[in-house]
Amino acid sequence: MLYKTSSTAASADEVDPWLEVVNNTSSAVALSQVTLRYYFSADTTVPYTFACAWAVPGCSNLTGTVVAMADPTATADHYLQISFDASAGSLAAGASSGDLELRLYRSDWQNVNQANDYSFNAADTGYTPRRRSPPTSTARWCGAPNRPAPPPPPPRPGPGPVAPRRPPPRRRPPPRPVPRPPAAPCSTTSTTPVPTTPT
Repeated sequence: MLYKTSSTAASADEVDPWLEVVNNTSSAVALSQVTLRYYFSADTTVPYTFACAWAVPGCSNLTGTVVAMADPTATADHYLQISFDASAGSLAAGASSGDLELRLYRSDWQNVNQANDYSFNAADTGYTPRRRSPPTSTARWCGAPNRPAPPPPPPRPGPGPVAPRRPPPRRRPPPRPVPRPPAAPCSTTSTTPVPTTPT
């Protein structure tokens, strides 16, 4: 993808992104498979209008749509999306689409502020390579504006300190047998003869 601008002032009456699609693959690519996006900050609630000044594939074969971003950033809250219909044809390997001279302006014709537009670069007054476009799906020229990475998930709680193991309960010793008192010796009864008094 090549880009340049003919409107280099930070405050201008319109945005003029000139684009050129280059097929850097080894096979033909249909332009209907390519979608371009120019990211900018609207700085107003006034609608923006798209116009095609000149395009080698034919202005009637491309469509420009201004889309409000669901997740705006500091340098982009809208983008201009360019798509092609089947009549735009294909690009052979190594071929270029030629000039796409595009215009974007406020419907009330007030000046636009390009200084905070993500895709604007005043230094690019000649065609300058931008992000290489994939041959299929959506080719997002200049990429989507960077967003802060989501915070990492909180660490999962660990198992926590291990409680000391309780010692196994002591086994009670078996009750000692109560010693039985020794049996009393058997008593022997002796009969002593009682003396008798003679009468």
